[in-house]
Amino acid sequence: MPAYNEAENVGNAITRAYEFLDGAGIEDRSVIIVDDGSSDDTPSALESIRSRWPVTVVTHPVNFGYGRALRSGFEAALATGHEWIAFCDSDGQFDPADLAMLMVAARSHRVDVVLGFRANRADNFARRVAGRMWHGVSRIILRYDAEDVDCGFKLLRRSAIASVVNDLQSDYAAISPELLARLGRAGHRFIEVPVPHYPRSSGKQSGLDPKVVLRSFLDLYAVRRELSASPEGSRRGRPFRSNAGLGQRSTTV
Repeated sequence: MPAYNEAENVGNAITRAYEFLDGAGIEDRSVIIVDDGSSDDTPSALESIRSRWPVTVVTHPVNFGYGRALRSGFEAALATGHEWIAFCDSDGQFDPADLAMLMVAARSHRVDVVLGFRANRADNFARRVAGRMWHGVSRIILRYDAEDVDCGFKLLRRSAIASVVNDLQSDYAAISPELLARLGRAGHRFIEVPVPHYPRSSGKQSGLDPKVVLRSFLDLYAVRRELSASPEGSRRGRPFRSNAGLGQRSTTV
C-alpha cells in the first residue's frame, strides 16, 4: 500500500488488511506500506500501528511519486517470495477486505492478473471528469484495453509482476497504464472485477497537482516511445471482464 500524507487513514487500512487476512485464514502473508516521503504524521502513525501488527515499512526520503512508490512496493513484495501480490491505496477509498472478490476471480477464471474497477466512483465531479480524460488519452497512447486504468486495487501472480518489474519506469500516474501495457505485451490475460469505492473521509488527494499531471504525461510518452521501438510493441494481452463481485458488468471474451 503506497502512502503519502495519510496519517489519518493508513492505520485503519493496515488494520482492515490484517483483519481480512486473519478472517480468511491466510497465515503466510506480509503487509507492506511504502511511505513516499510523507511530511505529516504518517511516520508516527506507522510506528504506532507496528506495535499491533507486523507491517513492513519501506520509506522514501522524499516524495518521489505514486509510480515510484508502487515500484518500490513491487520489489519489496517480490522479495517476500509470496505467490500472489495485491496492492491497494491506503487512503481508505478501498477496503482491503474486498480483496476476496479478486481472489475468487483469479481462482475461478485461472488468470494471473485481476484488475478492480470502480463500479461507483466516490469522487467529486472534477476528479471523475479528469479521470475519464486521463483514461481515454492513456488508452489511446499505450493501446491497452481496460475499464478503469487508475483503479488502485489489483491482484497479480508474482510471475506476472516479475516479468515486467524491471522495465517499469514511470514515477507518477503513468505507472498504471504502463503496467497494463507491459503486462499485455508480455501476453498476460486479465479479468476485471467491479469493486466498491468509498468516499475519502480525511486527507487530501494530490492527483490533480499540475506538476503531477505534467510529469505523468511525460512519462506516458516516454513509455510509448520505448514500446513502439520494440518488435513486440504492438502485442496486446487478452483481457476479458467478469460479472464477479458486484455483478454490474456482463461477461465478455
